Amino acid sequence: GFANSSVRCCTLDSFDVGALGSEPLVIFCVATAGKGELPGNGRGFWEKLNARSKEFEGALGTTKYAMFGLGDSHYWGKGTEDSRINFGKPARELDEVMEKLGAQRLIPTGYGDDQDVDQYHTGFG
Repeated sequence: GFANSSVRCCTLDSFDVGALGSEPLVIFCVATAGKGELPGNGRGFWEKLNARSKEFEGALGTTKYAMFGLGDSHYWGKGTEDSRINFGKPARELDEVMEKLGAQRLIPTGYGDDQDVDQYHTGFG
């Protein structure tokens, strides 16, 4: 976004974790990489958020958030336990942490699946 814009779009790693409590609304679109991992451009955010979780407990009460996870439910094989566990795992884990820290979920977490006929659009709509 622009400096005077109220809307910004950025990678997780470029977001200042320390500013999370001052954000009224955060919308996360989180891809799944590898075996249920955050993509490379989100690992730093995740590490910082977890390292500072005690500091944030209860401090996110005015922050609302929405979560959308992206992945492939058959990446580790159709109907396998690995696929069940790892599909959307980063989004599920971030959702759990945000809730634990007191942030308010605006809408139920959505999931976009590459296996759907229209891929992520099914879960996004």
